[in-house]
Amino acid sequence: MRYFRAKIALVLLISFLGICLLGCSRPLPTMKDVEGKWVAIKKESYTLGGGETVGFAIEFSSDKTVMLPSGKANWNILNDGRLEIVMPAMTMHGELEKDILTITMPEGKGKVIFKKQ
Repeated sequence: MRYFRAKIALVLLISFLGICLLGCSRPLPTMKDVEGKWVAIKKESYTLGGGETVGFAIEFSSDKTVMLPSGKANWNILNDGRLEIVMPAMTMHGELEKDILTITMPEGKGKVIFKKQ
């Protein structure tokens, strides 16, 4: 009987922790959250290809394309909530939190932070 109570307590503890962790996760972004114009407000990178300064804009469209300073690319929302921007020469990933988008450059070359307009 004592072992049965211990097992029940363990199952309840694991269930409680699982419920707590589910409540802590943030909702996944939707297409509407991403679509629109975003302006760079901060750059933390070693190189950015074209050497653009803060203030340049990118624009996400509903047809899953994004206009970058270097041209058009495709974008997608991954299962883990990150954005994926696919260009012929590289793939970048971004994280969205409210109206702030942080895009990480490949191979640790830095990141660019955008604010939605």
